[in-house]
Amino acid sequence: MVDCIKQDLLSMPESTFISKKIFEPVPYIFKGNWDDYFSWKMDLSQKFNIDPSEIFITGSAALGVSLNPYKNFKLFDANSDIDISVVAPHYFEVAWHDLLYLNVERINEQMRVAIDDHRTRLIYWGTIATDKILPLLSFGMKWEKIIKDYKQTKYFQNHEIHFRIYKDMTAVRKYLSLSVSQCKAKLLGE
Repeated sequence: MVDCIKQDLLSMPESTFISKKIFEPVPYIFKGNWDDYFSWKMDLSQKFNIDPSEIFITGSAALGVSLNPYKNFKLFDANSDIDISVVAPHYFEVAWHDLLYLNVERINEQMRVAIDDHRTRLIYWGTIATDKILPLLSFGMKWEKIIKDYKQTKYFQNHEIHFRIYKDMTAVRKYLSLSVSQCKAKLLGE
């Protein structure tokens, strides 16, 4: 599997790789079960009031292999988290507003560092990484319940679930392109 991913990285343009290997196929964690994947997307889209085409599983849960350049193509396993990308301009704007007016003096150091990362880097890329800041967002309690419920289900059980909110499809594609291009450069350098 790793060799196939590496070969695809080297042979495909980044945008094609992202579409063909991340956006379009049934994610690795669903073990090829299209019906279960489709049902899950429909369920989550109804909970978020967004279109199911705006929900993607990314990372090693999508490919079976991590594209984080620091993880050296680590295989998805029982300790891997599940990254869910949500393309939702409404939630992005609400989260941005929540972060903009947040009183950082009342939050712990870990959350403060995450807020600084959003202000200096992530929001530029059109993304909100909820893993460390979800409790600070006005819709955080609702999303935490969704995470808790999914952690009890067949495919997500015992995995940490992290949502990333993207302003639009360009933002999610550009953000994923960063990892893809770094992995490709790493392979070319070997």
